[in-house]
Amino acid sequence: MLDPRVFARRGLAAGSLTVFVQFFGLFGFIFIVLQYLQLIRGDSGLVSALAMLPMAAAMQPAARLAPALAARFGARAISAAGLALIAAALVVLAQLNTTSGYWLLAVGLIPLGAGLGLAMPPATSGITAALPAAQQGVGSALNDLSRETGGAVGIAVLASILSAAYASHLHLTGLSAAQAAQARSSVAVAARLGGTAAAQARTAFADGMHLALFIAAGIVALAAIAVVVLLRGPDRARAETPAPVTSSATVQSDEPQARFAA
Repeated sequence: MLDPRVFARRGLAAGSLTVFVQFFGLFGFIFIVLQYLQLIRGDSGLVSALAMLPMAAAMQPAARLAPALAARFGARAISAAGLALIAAALVVLAQLNTTSGYWLLAVGLIPLGAGLGLAMPPATSGITAALPAAQQGVGSALNDLSRETGGAVGIAVLASILSAAYASHLHLTGLSAAQAAQARSSVAVAARLGGTAAAQARTAFADGMHLALFIAAGIVALAAIAVVVLLRGPDRARAETPAPVTSSATVQSDEPQARFAA
């Protein structure tokens, strides 16, 4: 079972926050951008998936370098730098509109992947290092929980922002009340209507995407500041963790050897 008091250990708290926020931004962004690529740009599912490759290409080398960088510059600096890159990438990606070329998406995906690769290893290490060896299973579960919760909350929050902004920015003319209601419920429905309705829906979707990604960038930037504050100075909660107590069985098994040696 997870003892809530472990969150008093700042390394664990900062690591959990970093993982949560990374997946908050990543899953929310993926949910939005795949709709953008297919419904606004008109790309197929395969092309949309391939379009995300620059993020993976940047993530892998950054993740390999992160442990060495954290050992040299400290986990606080690398975690904050990774989160700052993610926030900057989301700001760039928020500039996408109905006429943007793929180059703008790629320019945003590269720092997004690099930021994820830099921030993830020190965050995971911070969670596991804050717990004794007997509780490493709890640390692994907490890491997974932070990922899954962050991803779910990111999709829920950013999708809600996108949906609300899309509906409020969509101004339809020349449609029946039923058609207008359907178009406001989904950009895919509006796209099938064609004509001005489809064009207005694409613009409204882009407006909602701008707002959602700007908000995500702000949340990630605030998390970077929080991580810097949390990891400032020694982690007293961790320093005060008592050493593991030697079991009575171990003591008893050592007694015969002690007598023999005497």
